[in-house]
Amino acid sequence: MEFLLCASPGYLRRCGAPTQISDLTNHNCIRQGHPVAVSEWHFSGKKRSERVTVQGNAVLTGSEPIRTLLLAGVGCGIVPDFLIADDLRKKKLVRLLPDWRPRAAFSSMYALYLPTRQGNPKVRAFIDFLIETLARTTSS
Repeated sequence: MEFLLCASPGYLRRCGAPTQISDLTNHNCIRQGHPVAVSEWHFSGKKRSERVTVQGNAVLTGSEPIRTLLLAGVGCGIVPDFLIADDLRKKKLVRLLPDWRPRAAFSSMYALYLPTRQGNPKVRAFIDFLIETLARTTSS
């Protein structure tokens, strides 16, 4: 799984596309807000890392709501590749700054479940499936 910075073609026509990380300070950045609003985005490039403090008019607690605002042309944001693969193919969203990879707050996924004394084999099987599938996706 990879996280991507993207925006809609409509937003980019209105506001222009960033050409470097520091340009994000001039954009409406849709931020992740769990547990707190992430205002500093970190990126890794081929030879260095950069961070930028971003602002925007929306702070959300999940990738799907961020995707919805991206498709509506509200701003730019960071979402997982599996969620927007079809949108990228259909050119509903455009990947921005493809030589840079978002990291830190956007680099992990967690499976939360209620523990039981015996454990739940279905939950364990699902978690094992996620681990195997996501490992395969990130290694390709």
